[in-house]
Amino acid sequence: MPAIVRIGLSALATLVVLYFSPQLLPHLLVLLPESVAAALPIGPFILNLLLSSLLAGVCLALLASNHRLATAGLVALGLLGIYAFGFYSNLCSVEETQRIHAEMEAMPMYNLGRPADAEPIAIDPIASLSYACILPEDRSDNLFTMTWDFLVRLAAVIAGTLLVPRRRSRTEPLAH
Repeated sequence: MPAIVRIGLSALATLVVLYFSPQLLPHLLVLLPESVAAALPIGPFILNLLLSSLLAGVCLALLASNHRLATAGLVALGLLGIYAFGFYSNLCSVEETQRIHAEMEAMPMYNLGRPADAEPIAIDPIASLSYACILPEDRSDNLFTMTWDFLVRLAAVIAGTLLVPRRRSRTEPLAH
């Protein structure tokens, strides 16, 4: 198999492990005893990121033993692409931003502490303030968090890659 194909397939397999293992590992982390979980210096979210990234790094090292640097570069670019796609696909549209800001301004009018004999206030069917997009004023916070997650995951992938020793090809001694 040509080296470029092996590097590409190794990077793709590593990205699949990197993307799907954070969804699978929490089911295993629940099995940790509470005393062990309490003794850990990091929270479960960061632990999940670190363990899934270490697993992806080991996968990278096993699949691309002779081309680790090139594969790690492709994995970093792929991970950056995943984060960029996730960020830009979650941005609020102009209409969503206007609706959310209108709901924020209307929240004080939802007087839930009114006296019992007072006339009830008509509340819209959408009375909650939950939204699933990134508001323009929250973009920098979200970018900072995503950058931190990206760097932690990249460092853990590199550490996982370094955990696996390199396999050296054996050379046959020349017969005289």
